[in-house]
Amino acid sequence: MWGPMKWFGKEANRFNMARALVLPRPVRHERVLAVLTSLIEGHQTFRTHFVEPGSEPQQQVSASGDYEINVADDRANPKKASEDIAAILREDAFDHKAEWPLRIGYVVDGERQVTAIAIVGSHLAF
Repeated sequence: MWGPMKWFGKEANRFNMARALVLPRPVRHERVLAVLTSLIEGHQTFRTHFVEPGSEPQQQVSASGDYEINVADDRANPKKASEDIAAILREDAFDHKAEWPLRIGYVVDGERQVTAIAIVGSHLAF
């Protein structure tokens, strides 16, 4: 799969997997971060870069790292807002050398509680 991904270049974004989920009830921002931290720390694939020092790709698993989380404030329509975030996060192909294989965004309400989550993953992470 590495060969076709390189061949597709920027069009490899078609391999990205996106999901937008509305939460059944608002959740504190700190709780969402704790769950995401546990998920990422528990699965090496979410802490892996793929480098190509020679002709074959190699995985580099990191013990830690930082994820950027895109946040949108939308009290009126968290479903649409999370779908919009997922679409934006899905637009670009992953740079597996420099970027973690997961992109995260969420929607907050007026009290800054999370009402919806958008996740986009590289197919290499799953």
